[in-house]
This record gives sequence, structure tokens and C-alpha cells, in this order.
Amino acid sequence: SAAPSPSGTSSATPSRPGGQPSYDIETPPLDKLVIPEGFSVAPIPSGDPNFVPGSLYKGEKLTFRKESDGAGQPAVGMWVWDCRMINGTSPDSDMSGDMLLDTLIQNGVTEIYLGMQYYMDLETQIANGELREGYVGERELRGFIKKCAKYGIRVAMLTTMVENAYTQWARKDDESQEYRATKRWVRLVADFNSRASGDDEKLYGVHIDLEPDWEKGGDGLQTNLQDCADYLIRMRKYCDYYGVELAFDVNAFLKEEWKAFDETGAYVSILDVFTKQCRQLVLMSYRRTAEEQYDLGDPELSYAAKNGCQLLLGAETGDTSGLPPGERSITYYPMGAAYLINQQNKLRTLLDESGCASFGIALHHVVPFYTIMTEKP
Repeated sequence: SAAPSPSGTSSATPSRPGGQPSYDIETPPLDKLVIPEGFSVAPIPSGDPNFVPGSLYKGEKLTFRKESDGAGQPAVGMWVWDCRMINGTSPDSDMSGDMLLDTLIQNGVTEIYLGMQYYMDLETQIANGELREGYVGERELRGFIKKCAKYGIRVAMLTTMVENAYTQWARKDDESQEYRATKRWVRLVADFNSRASGDDEKLYGVHIDLEPDWEKGGDGLQTNLQDCADYLIRMRKYCDYYGVELAFDVNAFLKEEWKAFDETGAYVSILDVFTKQCRQLVLMSYRRTAEEQYDLGDPELSYAAKNGCQLLLGAETGDTSGLPPGERSITYYPMGAAYLINQQNKLRTLLDESGCASFGIALHHVVPFYTIMTEKP
């Protein structure tokens, strides 16, 4: 017979009110987009066809990745909030698309999270009759992805779910109304990828900046945690069906003691659910030293290692003048390039020594990062 359980443990694991829900999720086939006669979907080559890496970027260089490192292990991620940077038309920067690419190459970046606010998808473009002025279209994006792939850099679509994220997770009686924004993004990527002539022309996934008000939003913490857990479990199935990765950057203040029921009925830390359902997470471990960044990664690093999730530790590089007073002490911006490089190398050592050598770092974001590396030695 089973050994008696220690006193108190049975009450520590409540059973889920109403029982376990179904985690099934509908995965309707993608609509086949009708391409008008004479309309090309071929990628538009990006930038200078004679581009030579190292010919444009003259700044300092991150040395986090080593020659012997494998593809994307460890990873170096970079946020690029405005997709217009791929053709040099973003008002936030005077970098050309090739300068952006060279900056990524010279600093060992392996993946970027590309903001799509000024992207016009092909279906909208066809319906509109032309590409709206000031927007990036599918063909141009595909050309940039193809050029990045040549240098071992993959590209994800970046979007946000902030304070009211909990409204996106809520279960609905009508399943077609559930998770609408995330499903739309996933299908947008899957549709984009369906017209690729090879893997080097595909977006690898959807990367969501996830910053909800966990405790005060909606119906409060416990509902938010459970809705989020259900969302992660079901959306992982959805994304796998369409061949799209779903990744998040999450706040470093998620607490280990925050729990929800998982798909087995176990009552577990929300960190366990995140690291089981996501192949990769980026932690906003925004501090100004390697040790503090690493410390903010506890306990997420151990959950990620246990569950086979690649966890990237994020660094903030934003200009202090553009940050709220409470956040000015967490950015590397005033410290200069040599200090940033040194701290990220120290972080590499900390990760390597703790069995997390395949994890990595991510830099927020490319515009101030470029300024630090080119103007603030």
C-alpha cells in the first residue's frame, strides 16, 4: 500500500474547481490567398547586393559569443521595435538597413524581435491595391529575412500584451473569440511562411512583450495565473500545428510561489508552466551589473534548465533621458560600451558555470545600443 503522506501536504494541493477543462484547440486551415495575375511574391533583395560584413559598422563589439559556439546556442537577441529600420526609413534612427544588419553581425546577434506596427500584410496590400506609403510589405520583409539568414540571424515578429493582457487570456463560451490577438499573429506568420521558397525566407515565430498587471488586473491574481496557464498550454498546441514558435519576454518579478493547475492537474508554479510550454523565454533582468542580472534570473534559470527552455537574460540599454525616473538606474546607457561588453562577458561566465551555457542574452534595444557602441566607448 502507498506510504502515508506527510501531514499537511494533501491540503497544499487543492483540486481544480470545476474539474480539469479540455485543452483542445481548433486549428482551422489557413485561408488560401488568391494572388492577382502579374503580382509577384518573390522577395525584394535587401540593401546593397555587394554588402560586405564589417564594411559599415565601426563601433565597439560585444564578445559574448565565441567562435566555437553552435548556431543560436548561446543566443544573442536584439529588439528592433520599428520594422522600417530594415530599409532605413524609421524616424527613430538614421541607420540604413545594411548598417542595421552589420551592427547585428558584428555583435554576434543570432535573432531579432522585429516590431510590426508599420508592416502591411499581403492580404491587406492586395485588398488596398498597393502598399501604403511608409509601410514595409511582405516582399521587402522576406528579402531582409533572407539576407539575415545568410549570416545566421533569425527573425521573429514582435508584438505586445501589456497591462490588460488578461483580457486576451480569458476563456470564452465561443472558442472563435478566445485568444484572438495571439491567434491572428500566429496565423499572420504562418501565412507569410506559406509563400516562402525556403526556410531562409521564413519568420521563426511570434515574440510577445508580456507585461500584465498580474495582481490588480481583471479578476485578480489567481484568475490571471490560471487563465495564463491555460492559454500557454493551448497556444503551444496551436503554434505547433502551424509551425510557429511562441516566445515571450517576461518581467523578472514573476514569483515562484504564484501557482496554477497544469494540464496534468498538478498545482505548480507559473514559472513551471511558462518554461514547459515555451521553447524560449527572455527575462527582463534589467540591472546594471552581470551579477544583478544573473540574480534576477533566479529561480527562472533553474526552471528553464529543468524543462528544456532556452532562457535569455535581457539587458536594458535605453537612453536615461527617455526612461521614467525609477528605471534610470537599470540601463547600461550611461556606463559606456567597454563596461557593457565586460558585464555581458561576466554574465556568460556565470551562465556557463551554472549549466546554462546554451542560454544567452538579449539587448533592449538596437537604437540606443548602437549609440552606446559607436559614441560612448
